[in-house]
Amino acid sequence: MALIRTTLDLVDPPELSPEERDELKRLDAMRDEDIDFGDIPEFDASFWASDDAAPPADNSPRPQSGPASYTFEVYEDRSGEYRVRFMFNSEVVFSTTSYRTKSDAHRGIETIKRHMAEAGTIGID
Repeated sequence: MALIRTTLDLVDPPELSPEERDELKRLDAMRDEDIDFGDIPEFDASFWASDDAAPPADNSPRPQSGPASYTFEVYEDRSGEYRVRFMFNSEVVFSTTSYRTKSDAHRGIETIKRHMAEAGTIGID
């Protein structure tokens, strides 16, 4: 599968097609109980303690080592600050707010790894 990167202008986003609007309405109407989370992998304490959760020391791309590959990616945004993406293969699972320095972003990764297994889940009713 090819990775396609694009930048969305949130100030002037592209117009949605009628099909895209219908899809958004359908998704908005779904109850949380009807959403299938079966394809989202479980993360437990052993995952966050493993070396697989840490990015390479030189921030080079990590080769995939099997059916799934998890990585943290530190990158510089347009404002010159640093952000972290948590990736599953080539998909962004989540990204962080900005950090002033690259070392702050790396400390953020360590904080995420240290506390993720004990993090609770909250929902909007």
